[in-house]
Amino acid sequence: MGKIITDKLFKAREGDLLFYPCNDMMIVRTISGFTSETLKQSPKYENCRQTANEFGRLSKQCKYFRLALTGILPKENNWAVANALTKKMREVLNCDTINERGERQLEKALASEDGRKQMTGYEFNPDVQTFIEHTLHEDSIQLNSKSINFPKGVNVVGFRLHRLAFDFDANANALTSTDWIIKNKADLMDVVVIDLPLQPDNSAILFTLLETQFYVYEKAGYQQLEDGSKSVRVVVVEKHGL
Repeated sequence: MGKIITDKLFKAREGDLLFYPCNDMMIVRTISGFTSETLKQSPKYENCRQTANEFGRLSKQCKYFRLALTGILPKENNWAVANALTKKMREVLNCDTINERGERQLEKALASEDGRKQMTGYEFNPDVQTFIEHTLHEDSIQLNSKSINFPKGVNVVGFRLHRLAFDFDANANALTSTDWIIKNKADLMDVVVIDLPLQPDNSAILFTLLETQFYVYEKAGYQQLEDGSKSVRVVVVEKHGL
């Protein structure tokens, strides 16, 4: 590519050269000959086709995954939530060591120990930095309330647990949730124990999620903080019925 400083007008195309104006200059470059058919058929772009194939399938799966968590995931900054999840799932996809590049599957990746480890602890809200220390038991979770970082002026916190069984092959899901557990900051014990919801009856990858929401209690009642402080974190990922 080259630059020409001139007042002379050129045709948009001369032979194998392409001309176009930019900042009072003419830019000239050779025509690549690249077409959509080249992308589809040329061996040179095989890696591009493989990446596009996987990314298209993965993006669709992430969309259905987010829809399964409607009413749970933060509503604000939705694009950031969606993009962060897609980016994370692309990293997890590398854990499918069974299928060839271009045919790798999230189901296989998350069935592996490495894939499940990568998703464990994942925070769906990119704006949240808080991590609540916890211990997972067979039928309950124990939260260390001393590790909770309350935003300024906040005096109430709420917790809810979810179990999502997601079939990435069929984009089908089953979800069970607990009721909200609301605790005043002044009365909060050092340890909060929450029973896990029942396991969904579905053969899929099982995600256990902890949802944390902050409130301000006033005479008018509980005022929920904006979604920027809301945490939805993966506690554990398990193979369920696979």
